[in-house]
Amino acid sequence: MGRKQTLDFNNKEFWSEEEKLNDEQLIHEFEKKIGHRFPESFIQFTKEFHNGSTKKAEFYVNEDMSPEIRFMLSFNKETEYFNIWKGSYYGLIDFDPYVVIAEDIAGNLIALDYSKSETEPSVVFVDHELLGLIFLEEDREYSDEEIEAMEASERLKDFPWAIFPVADSFLDFLNGLDGENPPEEGEWFVDSDENINEINKSIIDNVEREYSIQFPQTYKNLIIQYNGKRIEHNPISNNEEFQFLRFYSLDKKYRFNIPKLFDKKVDGYWEDIIPFGIGLGGTYAFDYSKNQVEPAIISMPYKQAAFCENSIMEKYDTYIKHADSFEEFCHKMKYPPTLD
Repeated sequence: MGRKQTLDFNNKEFWSEEEKLNDEQLIHEFEKKIGHRFPESFIQFTKEFHNGSTKKAEFYVNEDMSPEIRFMLSFNKETEYFNIWKGSYYGLIDFDPYVVIAEDIAGNLIALDYSKSETEPSVVFVDHELLGLIFLEEDREYSDEEIEAMEASERLKDFPWAIFPVADSFLDFLNGLDGENPPEEGEWFVDSDENINEINKSIIDNVEREYSIQFPQTYKNLIIQYNGKRIEHNPISNNEEFQFLRFYSLDKKYRFNIPKLFDKKVDGYWEDIIPFGIGLGGTYAFDYSKNQVEPAIISMPYKQAAFCENSIMEKYDTYIKHADSFEEFCHKMKYPPTLD
C-alpha cells in the first residue's frame, strides 16, 4: 500500500480535522452534482483536513476586511452544520460559477470561482451583509419589473458587489492565511496586536443613553479593557458550534460593533435581545426578556440571528442558554485572571 499523499502548505500546524471523511467518493459525487472538478490541492487538503478548522486563520480581502476562516464545509451528507451539500445560503440557490467551500466566523462565505479557469479556480470572499442589496446605476432608468427581478434573484452572480477576490488559487489561499496556535485548555488568548482601542466609561454611557440599553455592570467592567477584542477560550458548553470568539465593539468605527446593529438594522430590530459578541457559528446576546437588570446569556445560529424581526424569542426557539447572568457566563469561560 502506497503512502498517503499530503499537501505541502504554510501554517499546516494550525489546522485540525473535525470529522473523518466517510468516503472519498463523496468528493467526486459532489463534483458531478455541480459540474466542476476541484483542483488537486483542494482534494488533497480535504482528505487530510476534512471539515478542517483552525482557532484563528485570517485572510486579507482589503484594508477594511481581514476575515477569520473557521470551518471548511463537510462532504459527509449527514453533517448538520457547515455542510457542502446544503445548497442554499441567504435565499440564494444558484451559485455557478462559484462553489462555496467554507464560512468565516461571521457567517460570510469563502468560495472557489470557476469563471476564468475550470482547472485552477480562484478564491473569493462573499460578504453576506451585501447579499440582497440592490445597487442601481445612476445614469439609467429601471422599470418596476426589472427592480423586482433583481430583488427576487436567487443567483450569487447577480450580486457582484458582495464578491471580493482573495487568491488566485486554493493553494495560494492556504499559503496566505495568517494563523495562530489555539490556547491551551484553561487559558485565554487575547489578540493584543489588533488595532482596536480600549474605551472609557463615557463611551459606554453614550451608547446606553443613545440606544436605551442598560448593560450589566460586570460586562461594563470587562468591555473597557476588551472592547472589540478577539478573546477566546475552550467552549463553555459541549456544543463546539458555539465557542465564544470576540466581543462586539462599542465604537462605531470598527466592523463588528453594537451601534451598527441599531443604526443600519443589519441584524433586524432587537427588542429584548442585545448582541454583544460572536462565536463559532453563532451570535452571543443578552436576553432581557425575563430580567431587565441582569439579563441571561444566549447564543443563536447566524442564519436565525440575521433575519429576525421584532423579538427573537417570539420568532425563533432555536437558541442555547449559557448562563443566567454575564458574571456567571464569565466564570464558566474562566475569564482572565486580571479580572478576578
